[in-house]
Amino acid sequence: MNCPVCPAVLTVPDARKWQAIQAQDVYMIYRGGSGGAEHLARLVRESLRQRRFEVFADGEEQVGDRPDVASLKKIELATDVVVICTPGCFDGCQNDEDRLRAEIRHAIRKGKNMVPVFDRHFATPPGSLPADMAEVLTFNGLTPVHNLWEESMNRLATDFLASRTRALATQSRLVLAKARPLAAFAGVVAGLGILCGVCCLPKMNYLAQYLQLRNL
Repeated sequence: MNCPVCPAVLTVPDARKWQAIQAQDVYMIYRGGSGGAEHLARLVRESLRQRRFEVFADGEEQVGDRPDVASLKKIELATDVVVICTPGCFDGCQNDEDRLRAEIRHAIRKGKNMVPVFDRHFATPPGSLPADMAEVLTFNGLTPVHNLWEESMNRLATDFLASRTRALATQSRLVLAKARPLAAFAGVVAGLGILCGVCCLPKMNYLAQYLQLRNL
């Protein structure tokens, strides 16, 4: 079927896959096989998931070079769209039906918070990108520093992603959930200590009286 907003031909997923679509914090776009895109995308995806972001990377399920309806729906449900920019990633974008172009175009039209993540070897492609996606390189982006990776990912999570509020709330709930059993255990230990003290108090009094009598 054709995309309702552009000439691209879309593939339609089966009904079970369509029903399984859920909202995500971050939708990640990258072109497989271009300048280590899979490696960089995997590192960013794992780092964000460790920080409690719900991340969907299009390369996890995408087959072929054409966008499908499910991918565009996931973009609509996401808060942030991260575009992994690696050498050669925009080479096929002159084709109107190119998946990368169609997904970026859809995210821009839906007003998503776009965050380019640049590989250190990425260079702006020669010539101009198609007008319907050229805006992607004007958004504030981040070039991770590999020997400062955790700091770079912290900055991505806190300074660039609009979904950080929900992720931080999830992390706080998990910390609280872990703290509750410890607090309960500490309460039980304290209660047992008090109970033992109460039970032993009469015996201690008898012992004190016995010692006094012996000293007479």
